[in-house]
Amino acid sequence: MSLVPSQIIQTSISADWVRLAEGEPILCRHCEAALELHQPDAYDPDRWLGTCHACGSWHVIGIREDGVDAVVALMPTAEIIAEATLNRAVRPDPAPKKSRKMRDSR
Repeated sequence: MSLVPSQIIQTSISADWVRLAEGEPILCRHCEAALELHQPDAYDPDRWLGTCHACGSWHVIGIREDGVDAVVALMPTAEIIAEATLNRAVRPDPAPKKSRKMRDSR
C-alpha cells in the first residue's frame, strides 16, 4: 500500500561521455572510485548498472554500438527521490485558481 499516490517528480542527473579502454575501470561520477558493473538484462548488452562500493552511488551506463564510448549517468539517491516526493505531496498550491464561475460573478 502506497503512503502517497504515485507522482512524477523532476530532478537533475549528472552525465558524461567516457572513452572505454580495455582493462580500465569506469569511474564513479561522485567520488571517482572504480565502479562495479552489473548487466541486469542479458538481452540488452549495451545497458549496464554501475555501483560504487566507496560512496554507494548508482549509475546507469549506456554503451554505444561502436563499443568505444559510453554515457555514464549518476542517479539520484533514494533519499533525494523520497525528499522530492514528500515535499511535492505536502506542498500546498501557492495560488489556488479561481473557477470560471467565481471570476464571472464579480
